Amino acid sequence: MTFQYSIESIVTGIYLIFLLVSIVLNNNIAKNEIASDADRMFLKNLYVKAEFLKSKQTDKQIIEQIEKLQEDSCYSQTKSSPNVKEMENQILTSLDELTKGIENLNKEKLISEVTKCSNLLKQRNLILRKI
Repeated sequence: MTFQYSIESIVTGIYLIFLLVSIVLNNNIAKNEIASDADRMFLKNLYVKAEFLKSKQTDKQIIEQIEKLQEDSCYSQTKSSPNVKEMENQILTSLDELTKGIENLNKEKLISEVTKCSNLLKQRNLILRKI
């Protein structure tokens, strides 16, 4: 009788350990998914803002620069790092300013700003590759 209770206690203990381990693993998976979604948001925002800029343009050279930026964003690493957060913020801020003042900017200024964003994105990707 005592032996039977010991076996049941051991089986119950093992079951509880497996249950706790699965809860901890599920929480870690959920945290990683949330972090991954946040990292992907930068690239999604970049692409959408560039698409908006492209829709407001008729100049072929500017459209080509914007498409190049979009293509670079498609092939960029989705992960992020605190080391590149400032660059990501600069890129998005620059695109925001372009979309707000798009009617008032001349062709050279638009090309310059899009090229600046493209260069910052390339720097971001280089830093992420080294990490």
